[in-house]
Amino acid sequence: MDAPALRQATALLDLEPAGQSHAAVLPLLEQRLWDDPSVELQNLYAAFCREMGQETVAPHPILVVIPVADRPRQLRQCLESLLGARGRFAYPGGLRLLLVEDSAREASREANRALIDEMNHRGLDSHYLGLSEQWGLLQRWQSELPLFLGEHSPDGLGHKGASVTRNIAKLWLAHQGFEDTLFHFIDSDQAFHLGEANGDPLFLLDHAGHIDRMFRVHGLEVLTGKVIGDPPVSPAVMAGTLLQDLLSVLDRALPALDRPCCFHQGGGDAGHGAYHDMAGLFGLQTKGDFVYACPLPMPHNHDDMLEHLGSQLGRFFDGEHPTRVTRFTPTPIEQSLAPARTVYTGNYVLNHAGLRHGIPFANLKLRMAGPTLGRLLQARLGPAFAQANLPLLHRRTESGSGRAECRPGVVRHHGGIDLSDEYRRQFLGDWMLFTVVELVESDYPSQVPEERRIAKVLSAVEGQLLREYRRVRRKVGERLHGMEQAMASSMPGTIRHHFLAFAATVRANYQEDTPAVRALEDPGFRDLWRQRLLESLRALPGQQQAWERRIAGQ
Repeated sequence: MDAPALRQATALLDLEPAGQSHAAVLPLLEQRLWDDPSVELQNLYAAFCREMGQETVAPHPILVVIPVADRPRQLRQCLESLLGARGRFAYPGGLRLLLVEDSAREASREANRALIDEMNHRGLDSHYLGLSEQWGLLQRWQSELPLFLGEHSPDGLGHKGASVTRNIAKLWLAHQGFEDTLFHFIDSDQAFHLGEANGDPLFLLDHAGHIDRMFRVHGLEVLTGKVIGDPPVSPAVMAGTLLQDLLSVLDRALPALDRPCCFHQGGGDAGHGAYHDMAGLFGLQTKGDFVYACPLPMPHNHDDMLEHLGSQLGRFFDGEHPTRVTRFTPTPIEQSLAPARTVYTGNYVLNHAGLRHGIPFANLKLRMAGPTLGRLLQARLGPAFAQANLPLLHRRTESGSGRAECRPGVVRHHGGIDLSDEYRRQFLGDWMLFTVVELVESDYPSQVPEERRIAKVLSAVEGQLLREYRRVRRKVGERLHGMEQAMASSMPGTIRHHFLAFAATVRANYQEDTPAVRALEDPGFRDLWRQRLLESLRALPGQQQAWERRIAGQ
C-alpha cells in the first residue's frame, strides 16, 4: 500500500526511511505534535491515522454512549466535537452514537431528539433511547435489580441519575447484537478535542484508533481514560485548595497592584488530583507549592489579573476550579497503559463482555460511583481492567453564563447557592468507597462477610471520614478568615465584590450550622445511612449474579 503520510512523517522526524511502520512512527509523531500543535502537524497526524487505519484488519465498531440530563446546548458542543474527530480521523471501524435520555424537562427532550435527527442527517448513525423505551426495560427488571436500576414510575423517569441511566443503557445494549462492538461511555459536557487555538479545536489524539488497538492487542475488558480541563469531582471537596491558591495570589499581588503581572512563569497544573482537598485519602501525592497561571495575555498588571480571577470565582460552585486546571500530559499512549483501580464513568470503554459490570449502588445516587466500581473491577479482572492516557476535555460550565446548563446537586436560590446535597452525597459516597476498599481485601463480593464484619468496617471508615471532613472544614475556615483579612486591608472595591461573594457562599456551605454539616454530625442521620449501606453491601452479590444473568439474556 502506498503510504505518503508515513513517508512524510519519517522524513519530518529524521528517521531512516527503510523498514519504518505506522505503529513504530505513531508515538514519535504524536510527541512532535504535542510539542508543536501547528496546523501542518495536525493535518499530517490526521492523514497518518487515516492511512494507518487502512491497514487495520477487522477494526472494532465503536458506539459512543452519552447519558444526558437537561443539557441540550452542552450536548450539542459534545456532538460537534465527536463529528469533528470522526471527520478528521475517519476511523475505519465506524463510529455510532447512543443518546440515553435522563432529562426532566420536555423542552430538553425535544431538543435532544432533534439533535439525534440532525446527527443522522449529517452521517453519524445515531439512536435515541427515550424514556418510554427505558420504561419497558425498567418494568421488566427494576424489581429484581434495585441496586442497579432503582425504583421508578413511568411519570418520574427524569433525573434518575447518571449511574442508573448508564445501567439502563448497558441492559439495552446487551440485547442488540453488538457482539464485536466497543462501547465508549462519555458525558455530555465533554469533548474529543483537547483544547483550542485561535478559536479552532485541537484534535491531538485519535481516540478511536488507540482504543481499538488496545482492545485487540492487550485482551482488555474495561479501559478507562481520564479527563483534562475541569475536575471530575464536586466543589464540595475543592474549597480548601482554591482558598490556599487565592491566599498565595493575594499575598503576592495586593502589595504590587500596579506592577506587571508575575503569574506567567509556568504553573497551572499541580498533578492529578491536585484540586482535591482530601487527595491523601486516595493515595495521591500533589505538589506542595502551586503557582497560579494567569490566562490573560500580557501586558497587564496585578489589578487586572485579580479582576479577572475574581470574575471567575462564581464558576467554582458549578464545578470549575479557577486556579487548578488539569492539563494534557504528553505521555506516549502505549507506555501509559497500566492496571487501573478507578473508573472515570465519563470516559470509559467496555467490550461486550464488559457489559456484565453494572454500576453498583446506583439507586443510592452517591458520588464516587466510578472509584467504587473500579475497586471491584480491579479485584475481579486484574490486568483486563486498565487505564491509558486517552483523556477527554471536561467543561463544567457554558462560556457565556459561567454556569452549568444543568447541575442537579447545586441549588441556586435568591439567597445564594446551596451545596448541601453535593456535600452529603460526597460524604456518603466516600463512606461506601472506602468500605468497599476494605472489604475487597477479604474477597468481597465473591465472599460475603458476616453482617457484624461489614458493620465494623463501616464504623471504622465512618470515624476516619468524620475526622478528615472536620479537618478540611477547619482548614477552610482558617483560610477563609485569612482571605477576608487580606481583602479588608488593601483590596480595591471593584475586585472585593467578587471575592466577598465567593467568601460568603463558601461560609454558607461550610459553617457548622449549615444543613449539610449538621446532617453529617447528626448520629441519627449516620445511623440511618449506616444501615442502608450495610443492607446494600449485603445485597450486592446476589443482585450482581442476577444482573449478569439478565445481561446474558437468561
